[in-house]
Amino acid sequence: MLGSLFSEVERVAKTIPNGDYELIIRKKVKNRSLSQNALMWLWYACVENETGQNKDDVHAYYCKRFLAREVEIFGKIETVIGGTRNLTTVEFKHFLDRVQVIELWLLEANHIQ
Repeated sequence: MLGSLFSEVERVAKTIPNGDYELIIRKKVKNRSLSQNALMWLWYACVENETGQNKDDVHAYYCKRFLAREVEIFGKIETVIGGTRNLTTVEFKHFLDRVQVIELWLLEANHIQ
């Protein structure tokens, strides 16, 4: 497989003008799936039905809790809140795992049925 890849790269390289070039090969990752997103919103709807807490607010809470990061903006360190839209499938799975742990803990702590 790699041999044919290198042969193809070499073939293409012969067709481009002289100069400096950079070839980057990285593993392709997939954005979160629609089914992952649907599961998240199903969970939030269940939380809303059980607690009365708005599901959009629940989502914002978990984004703040698990997707916040610090960035330097205009020379100041600021906290920004990420969203789930651009997470990869693996990142989204980790996000959902963390949400599930918290929700199960809350369920047990508050004896929500």
